[in-house]
Parts: sequence; structure tokens; C-alpha cells
Amino acid sequence: MNTFGVSQWIGVSDHHEPVSERRDRVLVAPNRTVLRRSLQPGRMTRSQLQTASDHLSTAAEKTDEESQRERLTDLADQIETLAEADHGPDHGRLARFENALLEINRDASAAVVEEVTAAHEALKEYRSGVEGV
Repeated sequence: MNTFGVSQWIGVSDHHEPVSERRDRVLVAPNRTVLRRSLQPGRMTRSQLQTASDHLSTAAEKTDEESQRERLTDLADQIETLAEADHGPDHGRLARFENALLEINRDASAAVVEEVTAAHEALKEYRSGVEGV
């Protein structure tokens, strides 16, 4: 787990409180103080996933190749679903998306490459805030 600054934690108490919202994260400090962090700021970063999905949808519209259009549309749909899900994708899933985008860019027109690159940048920005590796 990442170390969060005190300013990012809310709801300090001397006992374990039930977490009423799924989007809260609880940390028990060594002195048994419960710190509850609202993850609402993290939800804002989901807009990066939506941005990536939008760029891929635009790229799908710009391509002339049917197989590439289907692949881009499928990736856009998957990422959009994750943008709206309770839990965002982990590093492994994001890495697979990134690899797929790099592969698409190898055979794409300049207009498609521009959109796919923008989607890739949005995914990288989102991934930088994901806990883990």
C-alpha cells in the first residue's frame, strides 16, 4: 500500500469504525487509530480512462481497415466499462492495453496513430496513480 499523507486521510477515531461506503479505504495505525481515506479523488482519475476510450472510438472512426476498426472499438468498449466500474484495472490489465495500442500503431495511418497515442498517454497517466508495481 502506498503511504498517504495525513492531509489525504479523513475520519480519524480511536476505534474501528465500520466502513459504510465501498470507496473508503481503512488504515489501522500502530496506535490502533483508524484512518479512513475517501477515494473520491481517485474517481476523478477515472476520467483518464474515459478519455482513452474516447480517443480509441475516434481512431476507430478514422481507420479504413475493418479488422482494425473492430479491435479499436473493442478496446474502447473495454476501457469505458472499466472507467465506470467499482474497481479500476490493475497494472497487468493496463499493460496489456498499452501493448495492444503499441501494436496497433505499427500498422496504422497517421490520423489513427495520433488518436491511439493520445489514448496511450491517458492510460499511462491513469496507471501512474495505480497502487502496486
